[in-house]
Amino acid sequence: MDVRMTPVTKREILEVALATDIADVRALLAPLFRLDTNDVADLRADDDGDPAVRYEHMTMPGSFQTKLTLYVDPARANGITTDEALAKGLVAATNSRALASLPPDHPKAADPGAWMLFAPGALPRLVHEKPRDDDGIDLH
Repeated sequence: MDVRMTPVTKREILEVALATDIADVRALLAPLFRLDTNDVADLRADDDGDPAVRYEHMTMPGSFQTKLTLYVDPARANGITTDEALAKGLVAATNSRALASLPPDHPKAADPGAWMLFAPGALPRLVHEKPRDDDGIDLH
């Protein structure tokens, strides 16, 4: 019996929260990554292919109601391989605010309530979230 293993693509995990609802995630992400829509897939979809980007889309309560988690093949990501790059691209595409984790080398990176806020026409800035009883995100 000939058993062949499909090679596993190394993926970068990117996460961003957006202050807007996204109706069609695939249509938003494909041009951002300069990919065909067939190369962007919902992680929960039954897809045997190897798309450049797989995503999870979650709706949350609070000011940042959309959470996107992306599993990106860095070789096909066209330069979007960090949370910061993804947040900047999504802000430009949606004209909405986005939150991303702090870079690992940031002095406040260990603070779970600290985020980097990206907003249209503004420089990124450090912000802190208000405590909530659910998984939502609101800022001080």
